[in-house]
Amino acid sequence: RVSIERAIRSVGAAMHIRGAQSFADAVVRIREDNGLYSLRENTVAVDEQTLFRTAIEMPADLTEGDYQTRIFLTRGGEVVSSYETTIDVRKVGLERFLFSMSREQPFLYGLMALAIAIASGWGASAAFSLLRNR
Repeated sequence: RVSIERAIRSVGAAMHIRGAQSFADAVVRIREDNGLYSLRENTVAVDEQTLFRTAIEMPADLTEGDYQTRIFLTRGGEVVSSYETTIDVRKVGLERFLFSMSREQPFLYGLMALAIAIASGWGASAAFSLLRNR
């Protein structure tokens, strides 16, 4: 585990700079405390000897965009290979529709929000008056 953490921490960082390891340790600790960084051993499923898959939980407030990722292959606790790729993160479905509408057609988005608020208020009022009359 120690060699894996060193490989992860040193990628892209000049570790010869004074205090670099302390800084890297603090970043990892803060991200772990916030649930943004974790070492998840034995969570990768290998399919057909060359393909692999895993599930990664993403924070709800994640910004859309391209994210650089590093994938490490380990054997016996040692990093034997690494691969870098980009993951494209985008909103989908209803969330994408609403986000796009709010940016591209703010007037219609505002009218829709107003209509939903009015319908919700009327529906709650009708439900409470039914409960009161019983």
